[in-house]
Amino acid sequence: SHDLSVTEERVGNDSRDWWQETIDHWAEERPNTAQFLLTVRPRNVGSLVKYLEHVAQDDAANLEANCSVGLGMARLNVAVPPADQARWLGVQLREWLGHADDVVVQFAPAEAKQGLDVWGRGASGLAVMRDLKRELDPSGALNRGRFMGFI
Repeated sequence: SHDLSVTEERVGNDSRDWWQETIDHWAEERPNTAQFLLTVRPRNVGSLVKYLEHVAQDDAANLEANCSVGLGMARLNVAVPPADQARWLGVQLREWLGHADDVVVQFAPAEAKQGLDVWGRGASGLAVMRDLKRELDPSGALNRGRFMGFI
């Protein structure tokens, strides 16, 4: 229904090698780049891919994407502009949340993440997580502010 097609199929060792190269490539943190992990229901991946194609046509987007229909996820590498990085990243996060069920900022320059909850929509059990954190770490010494909701 979204006019998508398979452009290349790999099997056997070609498939294994391609997957290893892909895993290695997307695990690499790049300077001045934000990496987003988008999760989307498999039935909505086609719409996400169409939107990615639209965004990628804009040369200024500097977008690299990898989508998995079966897993219902996409990874994006987007160049971070040098000015006003925190504002830019917040806008990007909201934009991608409009096209996916959830978005997590996996990598980004430290300046861009200042004051931004990089965990996307957050969990419905955030209050329970806060209570557990207070119970297990009453002094707040462990990884302060590093999890969703700045727990």
